[in-house]
Amino acid sequence: MRSAGKDLQHVADAVRGGVGEVEALAVLPFQDLSTARDNQVFCDGLTEELLNALAHLPDLRVTARNSAFALRDSTRDVRTVGNRLGVKYLLDGSVRRDGARVRVTAQLVSVEDGFQVWSNSFDRPYADVLTIQESIARDVARVLEVKLSPEADRRLGAPPTPKISAYELYLLGRFQQQQRTPEALERAIEYQQQAIAIDPGFALAYAGLADAHMARVYYANRLLAEEEPDILRAVDRALALNPQLAEAYAARAVLRTEQWNSDAAIEDLNRAIAILPNYADAYVRLGAAYEYRAEPALALKNYEAAAQLDPLHVQLHVRRCLTLQNMGRYQPAAQACERALTLKPGNANTLWARALIDLGRGRVDVAIRGYREAVAAAPHRADLLAQLGWLYLDLGMIEEGRAALDHAVEDGRDVPAIRLERARLFLATGDRRALQMYLDSLGLAAVANAAELLDAALLEQVAGRDDVAQALAARALRDPDFHEERLLNNVWATRWGRSDILTLAELALRSGDRAGHERYTKMLSAWIERVIRNGQVWHGAEYLRGALLALRGDPDGAMAALQRAYALGWRRGWWLRNDPAFAQLRGRADFARLLQRMESDDSVMRAKLSPR
Repeated sequence: MRSAGKDLQHVADAVRGGVGEVEALAVLPFQDLSTARDNQVFCDGLTEELLNALAHLPDLRVTARNSAFALRDSTRDVRTVGNRLGVKYLLDGSVRRDGARVRVTAQLVSVEDGFQVWSNSFDRPYADVLTIQESIARDVARVLEVKLSPEADRRLGAPPTPKISAYELYLLGRFQQQQRTPEALERAIEYQQQAIAIDPGFALAYAGLADAHMARVYYANRLLAEEEPDILRAVDRALALNPQLAEAYAARAVLRTEQWNSDAAIEDLNRAIAILPNYADAYVRLGAAYEYRAEPALALKNYEAAAQLDPLHVQLHVRRCLTLQNMGRYQPAAQACERALTLKPGNANTLWARALIDLGRGRVDVAIRGYREAVAAAPHRADLLAQLGWLYLDLGMIEEGRAALDHAVEDGRDVPAIRLERARLFLATGDRRALQMYLDSLGLAAVANAAELLDAALLEQVAGRDDVAQALAARALRDPDFHEERLLNNVWATRWGRSDILTLAELALRSGDRAGHERYTKMLSAWIERVIRNGQVWHGAEYLRGALLALRGDPDGAMAALQRAYALGWRRGWWLRNDPAFAQLRGRADFARLLQRMESDDSVMRAKLSPR
């Protein structure tokens, strides 16, 4: 065993295999050796900051946090851990806090032979603890002969904040955000705000605040429009303080992706990766941006890059699962989801993604079981409950669908989009009068979002009130945030056979606006051809293609598209019976036979779900 203080250049000569090689390193969670064992969150934070410091070195490939921390409670056998993470070196250590002082011990070990190539101990006042990660990072860089660029050297000498109390609050905020519950996210925001109050110049805390606000959209049923101002304020402040903060660009990119502004998101993420080449989360987010742009091959390329840095990243495997199933590659998609469940059993997002595989194949009964598991893991998720309600309606399980949609409305904080989803219940029962009464009760005059207005317009059209539908569509077109491309380029809506552009095309046709109708149908047709050409395999896309052909006066082509959609797994007969686009097909015998086949399928699947 090498003792601390050995000449670093001498050690480097023994370790380094060749000049110019990129070394692979993992930083394992530092252990809390404090007497009360009450500093683990801080130990994790110190580990993460050390990892981030090393990740800025261009000649060092550093395994990201998710993978390193996933092995916290596993064996510390050097070869086992190193091989699992695909690295040559492991850096780990311990932290012991005693009153106003802290002692950090660190060691760098070669995976190949278990040889300890460097170790050292740092005994300093607790207020100076943030300088320890700089000392460790510089020593590791010298041992491995990693050249420090001027920018990397500057970063190592600039701790994220000089206020240790602000740093501790930032770490607590990050810890709470990772719990991904509404209550934890509220605490995450509070901690970041407290950190900023102590140090208004703490750029990283602003980036953390932006991420926490964005997480509320996913996990706390918050509207994107509600969170957007807080996200942008936090990102703008972070970048004003530090224009080279990769985390701030990555935070803004998620917002832009969800706004269907994928070009801007991709620009932000490429900049984040240029600043921080080892930023695995940025590669995952970049893959998602390409996924939203209907470019699955590029999405998978970036997920593979992320896997090189963070092979145990749960969300990475979930996103791979989604992209692969979107391409009709169901077996590798299932393997990706199972990998994610192995890493984090019971994860709601993974259970949801796995259920979508069965939904894509038309196995609605199996998909319902998967959704039930996802909802059990995250009972507060109104989006999952609403989708589950749709699936129950698909099988004619009206009361179960009603219960799920009611629960979604209850948990959805009176979000208009969720309340509009519940209106589908009356379409499944065929009660147009009840649909009209329900829509009247929603107070649609207060709805301002273009997408929600167009959804309401579609429902009013189905309810037989074209004048109300036209008025709602006109309001949507006047919305300052109305953007045709963002309404069009919605891969998830396309997967479910939904399109706001189709609604505009239908309403233009009914109002006699032939030019508008032609423009909207051309836009949607080009989008559908693009997603199919890029390798997407969705029954929803074929369904929309059928709707376009029906509107264009090609009933035979429309029926052929519907047959393809059915072969791919389309089983939403209740909507097919109501969709205005197919009004001219409802007298055809082949249309009636298709509905009968769906109803027969529904009966078989419904019986499988019924208690015996």
